[in-house]
Amino acid sequence: MIVQGNLEGAVNSYLGFPYETESPPCREARNYYDQTHDISGALEIYPRRLTYERSMLVALQSRPLDYAGALRRLPTTLRRLLVHAFQAYLFNKNLSRLLQREIDPRNMPVRLLGSQNEFSAGILGEIEKSLLEEEGITLQDFQLHKMPELGVEGSTRAAFVDIDPEVSLRHGQSTDDEDLVDVQFSLPKAAYATTVLREFMKTDPLNY
Repeated sequence: MIVQGNLEGAVNSYLGFPYETESPPCREARNYYDQTHDISGALEIYPRRLTYERSMLVALQSRPLDYAGALRRLPTTLRRLLVHAFQAYLFNKNLSRLLQREIDPRNMPVRLLGSQNEFSAGILGEIEKSLLEEEGITLQDFQLHKMPELGVEGSTRAAFVDIDPEVSLRHGQSTDDEDLVDVQFSLPKAAYATTVLREFMKTDPLNY
């Protein structure tokens, strides 16, 4: 929604959209906002620990239609993370499409789409264009005219990275006397440790 320029939708999604792993008070507060968009009422029930959400609600209370101002109550690093996460989502979908078409991405750079990218040639470009069409955006939308400080130019990333992990075992050192496994490794920019650990643990990262 931020990339599309729908800042009202982005604010409402951040304040609402209850998630199943949150505590019941958080889910109840988000449900209330989703159903009513009552800013004053939401401030009365939002848990104090939801500091970002409460700060956004205070901003909306003083300037009800200033959705850009409400979003700017979030730290710049967090707002950038939201845009970068969307880029990563498109990158992952791109990889999935390549694999579905039996295209091996191991030895090719894969687009991390942004405003200064050009589409790849051939079938790769067709996949990139289809991804943006499905999301209802263009490459130029990544300039983020309504919030230009978050604009991203785009780049390329390797689909695979090699790691050389160091694994060690600590016997009986957990709180219930079970063994602990330490895994140490280094990653290049834009690679995620959760993805590596998933390959070891074979479980959803939410269970870590």
